[in-house]
Amino acid sequence: MVIYNLIDNSFKHGIKKEPIIITCNKINNEKTIISIKNKSLSISAEEMSIIFNPFYRREVTKQQKIEGQGLGLTLVQSILKLHGSKIEVNPIENEGIEFKIEIKNPDRRSGL
Repeated sequence: MVIYNLIDNSFKHGIKKEPIIITCNKINNEKTIISIKNKSLSISAEEMSIIFNPFYRREVTKQQKIEGQGLGLTLVQSILKLHGSKIEVNPIENEGIEFKIEIKNPDRRSGL
C-alpha cells in the first residue's frame, strides 16, 4: 500500500510523459532506502511541513480536479511509523519532488 500510494501520486501529480524514477538500495544489511522521484510543480517549504497532515490537498490539485481525499500520505506515514520506518519528502530544485522511505531490515540472526 505504501509504495503503491507513492507511485500513484507520482502519476496523478507529476508532469505527464515525464519519467518516475524508483530506486532501492540496501545499506549495510541494516536498512533499505526506497526513493520515488518525479517531475512536478515545485512545493513550498510551508507545504512541505503539512504535506502529511490528514485531508491536506495542494491548491493546484484541487484546481486540476485530481481525485483524492488527502489521506494517502497520512496513511503512508502512519504505516511506516508502525513498522519502525520513516518517510521524508525532498524538493528537487527545478526538477520536482522525491519521497524517500527508510525501512529497517529484519535481523536475520533473531529468526525474524
